[in-house]
Amino acid sequence: MNLAKSIKRAIRKTPWLIEPITHWRGRRLERYMRAEEAYYAARCTSGGLAYSFESSRRLLAERLRGRDLSPKPVGAVNVFALFTDGGWEYEHWPRAWDGFGRVEYLDWRANGFDERSPGWGPEQRRRLSDFVVDRVLEAHRRSPLDVFFAHVSADMLEPRAVQAIAAMGIFTFNLGLDDLSACFRGGRPTDERPGGTAGLASAFDLNVTTGRRACEKYLAEGGVPLYLGQGATLQINRPLGLPLDIDVSFVGNAMGTRWMFVRDLRRRGVHVQAFGNGFPGGHVTSQRLVEIHNRSRINLGDASIGDSPNLLCLKARDFEAPMSGGFYLTRYTPELADWYEIGKEVACYTSLDDLVEKIGYYLSHPGEAEAIARAGHARAVREYTWKRRFETVLRFAGVLAGERAVEAGAVARVGSPVA
Repeated sequence: MNLAKSIKRAIRKTPWLIEPITHWRGRRLERYMRAEEAYYAARCTSGGLAYSFESSRRLLAERLRGRDLSPKPVGAVNVFALFTDGGWEYEHWPRAWDGFGRVEYLDWRANGFDERSPGWGPEQRRRLSDFVVDRVLEAHRRSPLDVFFAHVSADMLEPRAVQAIAAMGIFTFNLGLDDLSACFRGGRPTDERPGGTAGLASAFDLNVTTGRRACEKYLAEGGVPLYLGQGATLQINRPLGLPLDIDVSFVGNAMGTRWMFVRDLRRRGVHVQAFGNGFPGGHVTSQRLVEIHNRSRINLGDASIGDSPNLLCLKARDFEAPMSGGFYLTRYTPELADWYEIGKEVACYTSLDDLVEKIGYYLSHPGEAEAIARAGHARAVREYTWKRRFETVLRFAGVLAGERAVEAGAVARVGSPVA
């Protein structure tokens, strides 16, 4: 195992080796995704399936009929949250759920279950499923639960566990953040029993996805989808009023095509400072991320998925950078236009040539960049916090009523950054 890791590290540090490997893996991923898209397109066509906000609302209402889920005001909604810490969840989601009511959290890795371990298999999945149901039942007996929120896949949890929780009269929803990648289904597109979030789609009452194109996939798997973007947190992602001492920054681990993206910009004369594991800037904590967003004249985004430069999706940075008050320039995706007015709240590029040109333009027109940053910040603060995302879900399900949840730590973007 150590030898294999050493070989992988050596390959990653050898550009003439890793670049063709990355291209090969990217093409393989694209073939897989084309096959998956064709598979689901055929199923949706034959079944007459199409997503809309209102159709999902009707499907969810039918599913929840018979449960005692009368709307409750903010502060009275009891929630059980199941997720593990992948490096950012603990910092954002507890803050987002704060104020809705009593919330209990369960991290399976903190309780001896680790789906990343070599020995993970059906028996461990069965044991974790039983453990989760027991813990939810205990909490429900102490004080009746209204909501079960999870960020899990079928590789961790069995559908029967979710069904058992729903049978307690609890509204259940799962959050999928990688539904436009191979993580959605796992294995081959035509496998009889899918893994990933697809394997739990029909068990959860609602499947919240950040990929618009994943909604029909959920419908084909017997689930009810709701398309929402990702979010950020006001107490974390906020303007700091720091001097703008970085012209162009990029934040993200040097995985997939990102290192080539940074290299190609530098070859074109753009002095981009890259931060993240594998880049000279090194590891980035949440606090450091916010500082970088505040210090940068231009915060770059890259919408690519895995090793493919052609597969694109929404990213967490699409909401974190604007909420932090930074000017954000990222690759255009149709889904980004669902959440921002392109060119007025965030800026976008379509190719490397276009990106180089726009970097030069906005560096020489700081007033225009500032205006976009202000508008993007206002939009993100108003609509795109994780608290607002969760509130949308609860109101969509008819669990929450009354006044809007109060955001803690709201910070206005006052004045211009110090140059």
